Amino acid sequence: MERTMNDVGYLINKAARLTKWELNNRLGDVGLTSPQFAVLREIFCSESKGDKKADLTPATIAERVYADRPTISGIIQRLTDQGWVQRVENPNDRRSKIIVLTDKSIALMGTLDSLSSETMKKGLKDFSEEEIADLRKYLLKVINNFV
Repeated sequence: MERTMNDVGYLINKAARLTKWELNNRLGDVGLTSPQFAVLREIFCSESKGDKKADLTPATIAERVYADRPTISGIIQRLTDQGWVQRVENPNDRRSKIIVLTDKSIALMGTLDSLSSETMKKGLKDFSEEEIADLRKYLLKVINNFV
């Protein structure tokens, strides 16, 4: 057990799974899962930047959230069925659709971000501001090594 608790990969994975578990519990009250929230947030961030060249197709969303296309297609279908997103014609490619937020999503994005922030506050409650900044810096290094 001691070896496991010294394994950085194990600890990163466990911290991520516990964070996801907590976020799923909070998002469940509004009928979402953390992967669904990740898709909504990706669309929201692109739309709020006014980045029209970043019209998000399912393939683009999959690439940006590091998920496979079939998984993202299923998530988008559930989000569409629940009224969180809609598919619109892609003017650049008639074979694909662009995924956009509905008014329902836009109206609740602040609440969803608050639920996410509350989750992170819980996980980081005993950290100083300096420790949080260091953790962010180290995690970005890890991420940048993979992308």
